Amino acid sequence: MKKYIITIVKFGLIFLLIAVGIGKLYNTGIHRPPLKYANISDQSKQYIDKLDKNNNDLGLSYVEQGPFDWNNTEDYAYEKDGWAYEEDKDFIVYYKRDRNAIWQTNAQEVLMQARENVGLLEDLFGKYYYASDMNGRKLAIYLPDSPSLYKQTVCDLMETTNYDTKDVAGITITQIGILGCKTKGIVLSPECFEYEPEEPNGYIPVLKHEMNHYVFFSSLDYEKNVKHYLWVSEGIAEYFSNPTVNYLNTDDVKFIEEKCYLNAEFPRERHSAYWAGESFFRFLEANKGVQMVSKFLNDSYTLPTDSVFAKNALDVEQLHIDWVGNIQENAQPVIEPLDEISLQ
Repeated sequence: MKKYIITIVKFGLIFLLIAVGIGKLYNTGIHRPPLKYANISDQSKQYIDKLDKNNNDLGLSYVEQGPFDWNNTEDYAYEKDGWAYEEDKDFIVYYKRDRNAIWQTNAQEVLMQARENVGLLEDLFGKYYYASDMNGRKLAIYLPDSPSLYKQTVCDLMETTNYDTKDVAGITITQIGILGCKTKGIVLSPECFEYEPEEPNGYIPVLKHEMNHYVFFSSLDYEKNVKHYLWVSEGIAEYFSNPTVNYLNTDDVKFIEEKCYLNAEFPRERHSAYWAGESFFRFLEANKGVQMVSKFLNDSYTLPTDSVFAKNALDVEQLHIDWVGNIQENAQPVIEPLDEISLQ
């Protein structure tokens, strides 16, 4: 009998160890860092390729080769002539040396602001990707000090010669490969630091927008059929970067009513993916709660946008009607230029 009991205890311990091991494996899986050794789906490759070719503001690309070199010592500006950096355990901010140390001060401020953004991003996405989640790689942020250096930095990081940086305040350059989702860097235009009295911290919304892209694209599961509309990634980045509501005018409302359908890409004209996308997420928060905004994002990591609506029992046509009605209530009249107004 004693021998029988010992045998049962042994089997019980073995079963318990197996159960604990499976539990740890499961928890590791659901909290895993961005994909490792992934079989990226053909649909995801096509999606990335389409964004890469058709959108001037996203520095997203798919690369066949690997492995990535995650070490920041291989960064574009690391110990490069004329460049210096400020860093902490998760960020490294590259800047151009200058006699008055103005850009060093800018880099220190950016470093502190980046750290402040982390908690806000965790609240929205439910996750932030620290250096420990990215094979030890710190998020690199570049502060070129002139428009020409800005263009050169962006082009070199994107491995191209003809990227048009005009009217692009910042960009997040990301590579997707079988060994992970690697953000090569965020580059901020020097115009972000041309301070105006009414907007002394012009770089902050741009940095928040780009860090939002960093978390969003690091979160997508590229082994699945990843396909979201551009208004989702740009709209949520604008929603995150602008804490105050900017009410639309009547022309904007009419544009959304006639051209911005939630089950399709928003028109490229007027960069509507940005402001109209932001408007939708503000409407979603006001009517369904911020929890629904976060859930919408989390479902977008593994599902196409149309499936995200279906999963959350959101009727796209009714949402469009309710959205338009909501923004019509607060729409501002269009103010015509003075030279077109009759002064009789």
